[in-house]
Amino acid sequence: MDQRGSTTVFFASVFLSMLLLVSICLEGIYLYVGKGKAMGAYMSGLMSTQGNYQKELHENYHLFGLDPRYTDKLTKDVKENMSVSLCDSKDNFFYEIGEIGLSHGKTFDDNEAGLLKYQIREFMKYSLGKDGVEKLTKQLANPAKSEEIQAAKQQLTDSENAAKNQEDKKEDDTKDQVTEKVKDPRKGFMSMINKGIISLVYPKGKKISKKTVKITYGKEEKIKQSKINFFKSDSVASNLDENTTKDYGNSLSNELLGVAYGTKVFHHGASKEKKDGTQYEVEYLICGNSSEEANLGGVLSRILAIRFLTNRVCLLRDQARTAEAETLAAAILGVTGIPPLVTVGKELLLAALAYGESILDLRNLVEGKKIPVIKDSTNWQLEFAGLATLTGKRKPVQNGLNYENMLQMLMLVSTKPSMKYLRMMDLMEGNIEEKVPGFTFQKCYASYQVAANVKMGTFGFAGMRIPLLSSYPLKYKRTVVY
Repeated sequence: MDQRGSTTVFFASVFLSMLLLVSICLEGIYLYVGKGKAMGAYMSGLMSTQGNYQKELHENYHLFGLDPRYTDKLTKDVKENMSVSLCDSKDNFFYEIGEIGLSHGKTFDDNEAGLLKYQIREFMKYSLGKDGVEKLTKQLANPAKSEEIQAAKQQLTDSENAAKNQEDKKEDDTKDQVTEKVKDPRKGFMSMINKGIISLVYPKGKKISKKTVKITYGKEEKIKQSKINFFKSDSVASNLDENTTKDYGNSLSNELLGVAYGTKVFHHGASKEKKDGTQYEVEYLICGNSSEEANLGGVLSRILAIRFLTNRVCLLRDQARTAEAETLAAAILGVTGIPPLVTVGKELLLAALAYGESILDLRNLVEGKKIPVIKDSTNWQLEFAGLATLTGKRKPVQNGLNYENMLQMLMLVSTKPSMKYLRMMDLMEGNIEEKVPGFTFQKCYASYQVAANVKMGTFGFAGMRIPLLSSYPLKYKRTVVY
């Protein structure tokens, strides 16, 4: 009896051990499959949140960000989606959905607008393509070499010094001949340019926007417009020197896509499409002033400075106009026996002619026409006879630079890269707010994290359960990036 009882106990123990082993294996399979199902439900709920992007932001600017109106509902929707998949399914799994949390929301202005820059670059890579990027790079190559500009400045400085030395000698020279003076075209020219750049470029009666830009993310800048006096060589020389120092540096390769995006989606002074609200949006990206009129004037002045340099370089190679300027300078001064004075007058007249030519370039640009990158005698528009009234035969070209190209050049050199993107946010927010009252980027997340806590019931094969464990705690945490 004792031996048979021992055998029974032995086989019962073996059977229970095998049953426990099978139960543990089945529990493991159950846990593995259950975790996978819970993860699938979590990811499905998480991905569904991305569909609630801000529609106007995408339609107008090709960007994705969580709609601020949906932010407060996000956790509730994730929980409901997970509940449908896990709790309402008719299977042997048991789940209890716990707390759903939204955290680590990153807006477009975080990290110096890093997320905004990323989305813009990805969109423009697709929009422009490799050929488009190469073409734009060639268009924006700086045509005026600093050595040539310095040569023009040096000529002016040298002639001014020579004239001063000649005057200091105070020697009578019987060879000096005083001739009858002619009218100096610079007087009428200076009178015109003192009226302001906008009135010089746009025709009389042109409506100029005087609205203001609401600045939230960018930094407002004061616009300083330096005046140039074509009767003083130091004023002209300093203007040449000031604009020579500007260079693209690494901006051309690093910021080209952002610059192309700016002129693609934002309105500017030469846009043909009509738009309500802010009119000079790209000009704001460059100048950063709250006044629309100030931004337009600031951009026109900067384009004028760029064209002044290139046109002055062109005149260095134009022997006919150089000789004409020298003859005119001698006639204006009424002196033919003091060459240094005549040389100074010639250089100042050539500078004034280059400046006036640049104003005619601006008139072509704002009308949507193109201008040559570098001019020659055949496409030069302004003569000395028309300098006082700024009248000349306009000669736009088929292949050249347009107003957008000039704006792109300015965006590369005029603003800190991150500031350009922050100002874009000012414009986007203002335009979207007109259609969606209360819209703000401060709750429009480009990246966010969702955490979920889930309890999963145990399997309990044949009534056997793991001691002291009634459920498995499951925790999920993922970051969503548009």
